[in-house]
Amino acid sequence: MGLAAIVLWSTFSVFMTLGGGKLGAWQFLTCVSGIGCVAQFFIQGVVRKNLRSTVTLCPKVWLLLALFAIDAIFFTLALTGSSGDAELCNVNLIHYFWPIMCVIAAVVLIPGAHFTGRLVIAMLLASFGLLLANGSSLFKGQVGEVRSAWPYVFAVTGAMSWAIYSGLIGRWTVWMKNHTTPPMGFLLTFLASGTACVIQGKWQAMTGSDWLVAILCGLGPCGTAYMLWELALHKTRATTLGMLAAIVPILSTLLLCLVQRYFPPLELLAGAVLISMGVILSARGKPKVVGSAAQG
Repeated sequence: MGLAAIVLWSTFSVFMTLGGGKLGAWQFLTCVSGIGCVAQFFIQGVVRKNLRSTVTLCPKVWLLLALFAIDAIFFTLALTGSSGDAELCNVNLIHYFWPIMCVIAAVVLIPGAHFTGRLVIAMLLASFGLLLANGSSLFKGQVGEVRSAWPYVFAVTGAMSWAIYSGLIGRWTVWMKNHTTPPMGFLLTFLASGTACVIQGKWQAMTGSDWLVAILCGLGPCGTAYMLWELALHKTRATTLGMLAAIVPILSTLLLCLVQRYFPPLELLAGAVLISMGVILSARGKPKVVGSAAQG
């Protein structure tokens, strides 16, 4: 189940590129988050019969929901704002630095947590992978003409938001057992992106293929994947799932290249492999916690 969730998540960038590139970031995200929201509420209310855990609103929940929506919005803007196949793949890879950022967030946010030697090595490996994949792509062909930094800024912002989201869930582990955030997170994303569409006054007519892409994205990486991941967490060790997550940077990059018919340079593939190695090490070497971690 965990592997199936990871495969589905790896397709998110592909769907967003196909749909968002044609319809625009805000319109496609509105459709996808709306479908994902309905799917999540159906799963929690009908399949898991746990709807009450999704509608409890308090300051902690609102903070997590905001971080959830920020990640979805900024990652979508990063993908749809990329110019060219190379930048698209690089920006996608930057976002999947989030597992390493989660380690940093855990150390900062969870009382008593601190780095281990293995985690430091994991961070260095992943960081070098990012530099290797993106170092030669930050500038265009002409000397002095800097490539637009906004897609990169959006990708980093989304990754940081998700890392903080994960770190806070780690801090509030006991409290979070009675709360589920994805349904309301997708609802907030839907409201935010829908508001942006209204402000812009733009909404393109959607064809059958456009709706198919939106439905597949909403039901797959935004719907079923979260359910499978939560079920896997109850049956599989977190460290094992963390190592499985190392597949995402490589698989997502390869799927993007396949759909875009883009032959990736060796440094991009090497960078993806190094980031995945960093994720594996970070999963095997979680931050040590001294004493009891606070839950508030």
